[in-house]
Amino acid sequence: MSTTTLSSPVELLCAIDPGARGAIALFHGHEVLVRDLPHLAGEVDPDALTGLIEASHPTRSGVLTGQRTFASANTSHPASSGVLLVLEKQQYMPLRRQGVTSHPGGKGVYQKGLNYGVLLGYCRTMRAVQGWAILEVTPQAWKRRLGLSSDKEQSRAMARDLFPQLATELKYKAHEGRAEALLLGVYARRHLL
Repeated sequence: MSTTTLSSPVELLCAIDPGARGAIALFHGHEVLVRDLPHLAGEVDPDALTGLIEASHPTRSGVLTGQRTFASANTSHPASSGVLLVLEKQQYMPLRRQGVTSHPGGKGVYQKGLNYGVLLGYCRTMRAVQGWAILEVTPQAWKRRLGLSSDKEQSRAMARDLFPQLATELKYKAHEGRAEALLLGVYARRHLL
């Protein structure tokens, strides 16, 4: 896990699951919102992502984007904005079946790596320009702390239990990214803040 020292209270927690069905969960006080990651031409759309984050944090609307220059960002402490981005760290994992190791390939693996790269670049840019704090957490670390396995259905069930008001947002198997983004946020609130 990479860490950033938080110099101010977290007003907005953004938990991002960059998987194939990636999503972002936004925690502002007692309000929770979960959305699929916005895409444009098959890639995560950083502009739409910024708009989504800004719209979820009305008390800081207009402050999150475009108010600081890169030069001025270097003179203030990073993580002073009250926004924390928690990104699930992706890593290469060869498949092991019946004692044989194979290397996954194809479009799905490429797309997952591309989305993660776009999101990591986005997070680092927002840290430099806006002062947003970033934490990267491996799926193994946060799932272990919440008592979860790698089973996506287990994650979806736990998210539905913890967020019954979002049951319609977690209704289908395809909503696994939403569930994991919510649970990554739960992990961050319980163990990192």
